[in-house]
Amino acid sequence: MLSPVTDSSLSSTFVQPPGAPQHVCIQLMPIQLTRHNYLLWKSLFIPILKTYDMLNLAEGIEQCPSQFLTSTSDGEDKKEDPAYTNWIKRDQMFLTWINASLSASLLRYTRECTSGRALWLHLENLLAKNAACHVLGLKARLQNLDKRRYCRMKDYLDSAKQIADELEAAGSPVEDCELVSSILEGLLLQPKHYDDLVASIRTRSKPVTLQELHGLLLGHIIHCSKETKKFAILCSFLLMIVLVSSLFLLYKLLHR
Repeated sequence: MLSPVTDSSLSSTFVQPPGAPQHVCIQLMPIQLTRHNYLLWKSLFIPILKTYDMLNLAEGIEQCPSQFLTSTSDGEDKKEDPAYTNWIKRDQMFLTWINASLSASLLRYTRECTSGRALWLHLENLLAKNAACHVLGLKARLQNLDKRRYCRMKDYLDSAKQIADELEAAGSPVEDCELVSSILEGLLLQPKHYDDLVASIRTRSKPVTLQELHGLLLGHIIHCSKETKKFAILCSFLLMIVLVSSLFLLYKLLHR
């Protein structure tokens, strides 16, 4: 499985890189930053910064140069340093890129950040700890799956898949084998219902995929349903025999 990932958080962000023609836009970010996907967002954003030589701005390595050049010894004749102008343009482009990748719920936290570096640090302080806690919470939910809480197997599997999807959206994807293992552990909490099936799956030489597990569980449910139906028919038959025998004995007692 933080609020669920919505369509708006998955919408694409289009930004024009420096030096590109005015009519050319490239798709930089496939997601928008929310309160719960900071780790994933950052992992996608850093390669973009590297591509356009802006990572040093984010890390604070490339500092803003002095605004003016001094052309005389007394320092009275000042001209603006082109390096300063270029740095400001790059920094504001960096700031614009970040803002363009934010979800609407986060925009109100960015008003006082006037530089890309300031906003980068502000988002890290605001979201990094929350994102890490969110991931830990989701992993705890995955480790504590319990089939007894669900009447239908489909609901149980859907719940496990939802947690896995939320972990992936948060930047901490779950391996298929880990998800299958958590599902099997949750099945064992329902005494005697799935013990044999889980044991047979765990002794396989090749790991079972999530899709294969779904098929095995479906087959197990169908088999159990047939066995339950057979048992119900047998019980009904035995009950009928007992009832007939009781009626026969009663008849004999009444007609002595």
